[in-house]
Amino acid sequence: MFSPDKAESSVPFPGNDGNDLTRALVSAESIVRTKHKAERQRAALRTARATQGVARAESLRVGIEHRCAHSLMDALPVDALLGADTTACEPGGMDTVIAQLALQCDEGLATRFGVPTIGTSSESDLDRAVLFALANRMDALSGAILLSGNFKHRHAHVLSSLMLNDETYVQRFAVRSPAVTSTCTSSGDKQTTRTVCLLTATFVLDERLAPCFKSASLVRQWALRGVTGEFVDDEEGEEVQGSA
Repeated sequence: MFSPDKAESSVPFPGNDGNDLTRALVSAESIVRTKHKAERQRAALRTARATQGVARAESLRVGIEHRCAHSLMDALPVDALLGADTTACEPGGMDTVIAQLALQCDEGLATRFGVPTIGTSSESDLDRAVLFALANRMDALSGAILLSGNFKHRHAHVLSSLMLNDETYVQRFAVRSPAVTSTCTSSGDKQTTRTVCLLTATFVLDERLAPCFKSASLVRQWALRGVTGEFVDDEEGEEVQGSA
């Protein structure tokens, strides 16, 4: 026999927890909220990393101007000094690798940065190794500008900063060349040409150990992959700086 009470009790109410439709809606909303939260976290992380990239590039230029070995070494990837050689992990292996890199450092570069001759001390050998590793990450033009010994941080004009992806950060800046070229015109007059060098510094995330309370933690920081440069004439350089 048909029973109205049993019929009503068998029909789920829209707000009932046992309603499959309600569970589906709650599940869909939670998925959307989780997705939006993940997107906000990702955007915040990219903003933080972009800010860290700006600070890293600034620290590198200041370190070059003031010949700060600590800043230069901190801007390099860990493998730039240790390399992939397994002997670096052996007792005395790291000192051997640093000594080999220090031996390859150009004497003129070491002199411009005030680094003593090789073998003077372990600290000076480390400074030479850092300079060699840094010079190897620059092309001829950018190395001549930044490692000339005359580079001034205030002469660098930042043009743009961009994160290409989550692992790569690029900054472009212009540096006016201190050299002045004089050329003779058809009338016999001398014309002074000032040149501007556009430098592009590329940074990648590098894993390294950081001190933590009674332990060490693994962090990811921007490290220099390389610097490339190109010359532009003075007028074009002014246009680029004006539009930045």
